Amino acid sequence: MFFIGIFVVSGLSYRFPWLVVPFVLSWISNGFIVLGFFIVFLTFKENTYTGAAIEVADEQRVITTGPYRLVRHPMYAGEILLLLFAPLALGS
Repeated sequence: MFFIGIFVVSGLSYRFPWLVVPFVLSWISNGFIVLGFFIVFLTFKENTYTGAAIEVADEQRVITTGPYRLVRHPMYAGEILLLLFAPLALGS
């Protein structure tokens, strides 16, 4: 619900100008969104078992390279960037 709410409130903010975001801040936010997608991409590249459902396989191992050396759940870290900066990138 929170994820959908971000985009609903952003759309309403665009329709009824509650807050005007400066153009430069919107572009900076777009840069953070690209960074978030890049982190998610690196996660999928590093861990072939990455997915929405948790599964255990015989050959599965603990990943300690790539983005996993910085944070235990890098896909969530990338998605947090997306959620935080999406409203600013949309101009609300």
